[in-house]
Amino acid sequence: MRMRTRHYKIFAALAFLFVAGWPLPSQESVANAILAKSDTPVSFVSWNSDGKSFATTWNNSVILWDAESNTIASVFSGHKGAVRVVRFSPDGKWLLTLGDDNAVVVRDLDFTVSETRISGNGYLPVNDAVFVANGNSVILPMDGVNTSHYYRLRLTQQFVSRIVLQSAVPVLSLDITRDGSRLLVAGQDGTVTILDLATGGVIASYPRFTASHVPPRFSPDGQSFLAAADRNSLIISPVVGSGAFTIRDTGQPV
Repeated sequence: MRMRTRHYKIFAALAFLFVAGWPLPSQESVANAILAKSDTPVSFVSWNSDGKSFATTWNNSVILWDAESNTIASVFSGHKGAVRVVRFSPDGKWLLTLGDDNAVVVRDLDFTVSETRISGNGYLPVNDAVFVANGNSVILPMDGVNTSHYYRLRLTQQFVSRIVLQSAVPVLSLDITRDGSRLLVAGQDGTVTILDLATGGVIASYPRFTASHVPPRFSPDGQSFLAAADRNSLIISPVVGSGAFTIRDTGQPV
């Protein structure tokens, strides 16, 4: 009877995977290959929205890969130190990199516009940066604390800025919805603040676990976000309204 119950459970699990449209394990689905080896840790990998290319950090530089052939399309340098963040713009035409030199470099992947460098102006590190809609608009904590929206001037290729959120603690990470309407700012004190970028108003502010290394992230539709609730748990919460629930682990740190 116990063996029959086990078989039913296995069948139910396989049926769920089939209905959900998940691929069952196969030799093809688990195949992998080493594309390149770096002398320094690879800290970030980012896919372009069209799925045709991806970027990885590599030896204080960034490699742009052709995903169809798994070959190197371009290599970008320009940071004095390790690259920590790599992001594509939503339209897939721009690349943003953030390095240990406290600088953000914005590059045009069509190579028609010269790259732009934004250097941090404070004693605290710039920990993250995100595109808003395209390469002409980025958001980052320039002094490590206050989050600013930067707009590119088309004639001079320089940026002008305005502060969108003032804070008393360092900003650890940022996230933005796909449509660029909402910004998530995670502070060192464990607070998650969500802004409406059109109005500049704060939609909501939530506490989270301060010692977590899990950066809070929006859901694909931008209606919910995920963050660490405590050392062993994650919380999924709607941006507006109630209905949050917690995912508990078995005792190991998330």
